[in-house]
Amino acid sequence: MGRYILALLVCLSLGIPVQAGLWMPRVFGDDMVLQRGGEVKVWGRAEPGERVTVLFAGHEVLTRTDRGGRWEACLPPMEAGGPYEMTVTAGSGRIRFVNVLVGEVWVCSGQSNMEWWVAVSADADREVAAADYPQIRSLRVPKRISLAEETDIEGQWVVCSPSTAGDFTAVGYFFAREIHRALGVPVGIIDASWGGTIIESWTRRESYEALPEGVRRSWDPAVVEALGAYPREYPEGGGPDYFDYIARDPGMEERWYLPGAGTRGWDEIAVPALWGDTPLGDTDGAVWYKCTVELPDGWAGREARLSLGRVFDRDDTWVNGTPVGSTADPSRGRVYTVPEGVLRAGGNEITVRVIKSSGRGGFPDEADRLFIATDEGAVPLPGRWNYRPTVVGDSFRRADPGPNSAYAVLYNGMISTLTDLRIRGVLWYQGESNSDNAYDYRVLFPNLISDWRAQWGYTFPFYWVQLANYTAPDARPSDSPWAEVRESQDMALSLPATGQAIAIDIGEAGDIHPRNKQEVGRRLALIALNRTYGFGDVHCEGPRYRTMTVEGDRVRLSFDLHGSRWATANKYGYIEGFAVAGADGRFEWAAAGFDGEDVVVRSDRVPNPVAVRYAWGTNPEAGLFDSEGLPLAPFRTDDWKLSTQR
Repeated sequence: MGRYILALLVCLSLGIPVQAGLWMPRVFGDDMVLQRGGEVKVWGRAEPGERVTVLFAGHEVLTRTDRGGRWEACLPPMEAGGPYEMTVTAGSGRIRFVNVLVGEVWVCSGQSNMEWWVAVSADADREVAAADYPQIRSLRVPKRISLAEETDIEGQWVVCSPSTAGDFTAVGYFFAREIHRALGVPVGIIDASWGGTIIESWTRRESYEALPEGVRRSWDPAVVEALGAYPREYPEGGGPDYFDYIARDPGMEERWYLPGAGTRGWDEIAVPALWGDTPLGDTDGAVWYKCTVELPDGWAGREARLSLGRVFDRDDTWVNGTPVGSTADPSRGRVYTVPEGVLRAGGNEITVRVIKSSGRGGFPDEADRLFIATDEGAVPLPGRWNYRPTVVGDSFRRADPGPNSAYAVLYNGMISTLTDLRIRGVLWYQGESNSDNAYDYRVLFPNLISDWRAQWGYTFPFYWVQLANYTAPDARPSDSPWAEVRESQDMALSLPATGQAIAIDIGEAGDIHPRNKQEVGRRLALIALNRTYGFGDVHCEGPRYRTMTVEGDRVRLSFDLHGSRWATANKYGYIEGFAVAGADGRFEWAAAGFDGEDVVVRSDRVPNPVAVRYAWGTNPEAGLFDSEGLPLAPFRTDDWKLSTQR
């Protein structure tokens, strides 16, 4: 005891933090998966100078805590297997984890298309019902912004089953399912994703600050300062203190959600509609909506369901002054329960406060998703609502710091705690929110890949999804920031151990979140099976542009088919998706056809072509595939200045 007190006094005098009792971070837990085939570090804290014993799968590893109470131990490389128990003991305690597997571990990160869950993907009911894979496990990292690198998370490992799989990242789950089926080993996915986020938020502070000045964004010092006091856990769903997390809102102070508050001085707005299609434009901030809906007399006092579809980005919703729901995730449809005793005969008032931090705001779904219902039927919500903005513009951004308000805050809050954990690799789906600086992404993206590898200490595989097609089909060839993001993503393939799943054919014009996540996961898995797991006979890469030759008024293009052959999905009797330009840089649609394995393109409008682009647009036609169904990667042959290039 005397030696412990002396050690404690020494630690306190040196400013060394002391952790009372045995502790381990929550990347470890029941049902976890540990990476096979390499040393696996386990770590934690106990009393300074204590001996710590780790028992796992027949291995015993001894270590001792340092003066600050930290300890770490390395388990030897292990084969896939389990379930096992892990027991960690020290004089100050004992920790036991059960149902632990050894297999393959992948981190899944990015924005909403990685976060998008199985329950709202294509054929969701069948997929969820069939998700009986007890050797697939998921750890979801809670959304957290932080100015300092964190050492722990609040998440826990979950075993895949029909009762749990609906909440898994869909891309990660469908990837894991393919890998598990092919290898017959356990697979763990760690979901560290957040919708609508920019790559700068996921980049480590020192790494970002070392980038060239012209690549770095300007950051509002007031926002960065405000981040220091922002809640560590992002408010999802609310609670009584939720309204304190943004600026003082007169709508809250004056209680606009009460039926008697009225709408004098409010304007009218179409619902559903995105803000960009209304007078609100690209406003950031809080906007209040209010409507009155007439309900049958027999519904008075009954429990009901209120459906609003999705809301971009966050909502707080009341019915007749009673709060019924609050959601911070723009990808989730809002279906709230209206408790008994709230509804009344005749007119019922619905109030929604919509908060937009970045991107688009408003109600994106079709009108048939907005209704109030009981077992007796549904009543649609009115198409015109009253609305009134409150805290908007710069005042909102200063008061409501979020994940895009400063660089590194998501690396600090969601990634830094993982870097001591051995993994097989990373899957990444992000870039939509960086279309405004797409040209800089060619620096930002490889920088993130290289720095994450440096923090883990080895060059793990890093595979990503190139942006899918989106918005209305392109009417004519034009500049496209999304196409420029795709090119920047493509350029990162120059780094070792990288791979890219092309998704130019599986997007949806009306939804930034295409539902066919099965094919996205499959294409990522093909890359991993071929390049990481040594299945050389697995075809994993579609055709890629190689060379161009001008032959009078036409252009001959050659490609690398990677041992496959051409197939087409043309709808017009020619291969769609090509555009050509002369020296003036004006692109025109071109007809294209095969000449052997080459593609020849021409346009009557461009008699002297000098450049070709293919699938270059936000939602371009893309008519070329190989015989295994993988699409030709978008490309351009010119090096002309891009729209996001400064």
